[in-house]
Amino acid sequence: MGAFALFSNTEGLFHTAVGAFSLQTPTTGFQSTAVGNSTLVSNTEGSFNTAVGGIALFENTTGDENTTNGESTLGNNTEGSFNTAIGSRALGANTTGDTNTAVGRNALSAGTSDDRNVAFGAGLVARS
Repeated sequence: MGAFALFSNTEGLFHTAVGAFSLQTPTTGFQSTAVGNSTLVSNTEGSFNTAVGGIALFENTTGDENTTNGESTLGNNTEGSFNTAIGSRALGANTTGDTNTAVGRNALSAGTSDDRNVAFGAGLVARS
């Protein structure tokens, strides 16, 4: 529901898309939910993702089982899987990192490929 929602869907199954451009390009992925303007817009093969909030999981292409709630959460994620991001821009820079949990505005927003991190609180970042 929304302009261009599920626009290029070819073989994707059991998707739910609410909002303009949400889940615009799924090809083979299935069972993803996108709620908000431009959520999961680049998703092609990713499955079992849930994105709530404008631009959430925007760049995701093949990442699976990610859960987001908030504007731009996991916005740059392309292949990362099993991540949870709650709060505006949480895990915003993540591209390929897996199994991260970030709760709070900008939590874990700097790492791009970090794995298995947990942060609760606004602006918390992982330390190496």
